Amino acid sequence: MTAQPAAVPEATAPEPRPSGGIALVCMPWATTTRPSLALGILTRIGRTAGLTVHVHYPNLDLVAAIGFARGAAFAHRQALSGLAEHLFACDLFGAHALDSDAVLALSAGRDLPEGLADPEVLRELR
Repeated sequence: MTAQPAAVPEATAPEPRPSGGIALVCMPWATTTRPSLALGILTRIGRTAGLTVHVHYPNLDLVAAIGFARGAAFAHRQALSGLAEHLFACDLFGAHALDSDAVLALSAGRDLPEGLADPEVLRELR
């Protein structure tokens, strides 16, 4: 039996662009002390290309809800990034599935900034 050459696919037209535009999001734990340069650049590129671009800053909403000092701690202390991810993962998978009470108890025992060392405060953020 001889090998047959692979079929060459026909050229297809490019997929049409979605009409709703794109959303760019400054993630909730990002700093609120300066704007996102990346979002500014991407917004300009998208709009120059004729796209509708929507920019969202939920980090501002989060800081308004939990306070500037707590928000700044999560944004600027690398040691808190795992805890920040855990708090959001609870929304996706549920606190029980992640044994969140145990995680928060361990986290509260670490050297956390003032206002975050209490497990009850961490539960409220969850």
